[in-house]
Amino acid sequence: MGTLIIGKMESGVVVKGQNLVLMPNKVGLLGFCSVNLQSLIILQQPVQVIQIWSDDVETDRVVSGDNVKFKLKGIEENEIQSGFIICSPDALCKVGRVFDAEVVILEHKSIIASGYTCVLHIQSAVEEVSVKMVICTIDKKTGEKKKSRFVRQDEKCIMRIESTEAFCLEPFKELPQLGRFTLRDEGRTIAIGKVLKVVE
Repeated sequence: MGTLIIGKMESGVVVKGQNLVLMPNKVGLLGFCSVNLQSLIILQQPVQVIQIWSDDVETDRVVSGDNVKFKLKGIEENEIQSGFIICSPDALCKVGRVFDAEVVILEHKSIIASGYTCVLHIQSAVEEVSVKMVICTIDKKTGEKKKSRFVRQDEKCIMRIESTEAFCLEPFKELPQLGRFTLRDEGRTIAIGKVLKVVE
């Protein structure tokens, strides 16, 4: 019969009957015994678009910027979560747990340093994250970078952020729609940021 999903086209074109990939799906950790390393395994879920609606009007084609509803073949509703992305098999989005980001602290009473935890909102994905390290602060006027172990309110910095779960994201320079995020703590937005590099 098909599974219905709702979202927004961030880039590209989708046509009825097109074969796409849902990401990240069936993410797991695979241990390698010989060196005790863990590697992130991402299995892409192939799907086919069997019906398309744009703003509740059935159509055969949608483009970037459209609010869409797709009926998909090849996946069940319980295999889909908020924050999943549909991609072309030729242009898969990046999936990661650790990334470097440029962050501006908007409102926070104390310092933010390694080990600080909060909630990241990127597109419709919501993930618990922790600050792995503050790499440097950036002077807002001159752009000068200065090594630091912490950051305060009204400061700009580059930090490495880590999540327990893998999710879809892209460097801001490559795809701004998947490279912008907010950090929230106790129901308040404490920072805004953009992804610079997906580390792992």
